[in-house]
Amino acid sequence: MRGNTLCDPRFFASITKNITDKSSAGRFDLLFPAGTCNTAADEYTAFRERLGRTAVDGFISETFLSNTLVTELRIKRRLLLADLSKPGPGYIPGDITGPLPDEDGYHVTQLWAEALKKLGFDGIIARARHNDGYALYLFGSAEVQEDFFDVVGTHLGMDLYWEMSTKGESLPKLRTSDEDYADSLIG
Repeated sequence: MRGNTLCDPRFFASITKNITDKSSAGRFDLLFPAGTCNTAADEYTAFRERLGRTAVDGFISETFLSNTLVTELRIKRRLLLADLSKPGPGYIPGDITGPLPDEDGYHVTQLWAEALKKLGFDGIIARARHNDGYALYLFGSAEVQEDFFDVVGTHLGMDLYWEMSTKGESLPKLRTSDEDYADSLIG
């Protein structure tokens, strides 16, 4: 599953600057020309990861949800994934997926991704940051990888929001389009 904003969900993002610049790219993004596709094991986790820090103030905009899709992908080949969801030598899972407290941001986790790729791993499986699900970070070339995945289905962000709300999931409050518009006039 992949949460995205109306773009091809098979895109692998990369760090376009030197990795030592403390880039604010994704947690396990690789240095260009390599890339990482951030996915999740289920649609709710993909949706939560897509919401991420956008809901910091406890609200999410109707516009944001209307422009969000969660796409179900089928991986076309067997992958060798580094399992960082369980404790291991020199790390505990929360160290990797939890908030990163200093100005280095994702620099350390990006270096881990580079090292794991060099060791022959196709990606990483780790606990998701925003719920109890699993996130998968898959390595490939920095581009849309049509040969890597089949697109199985797509879910609208607004539909998932209401479905999860109905099931009692704790979600940010919905800000209507009128409130979005008023905020843009003030700001």
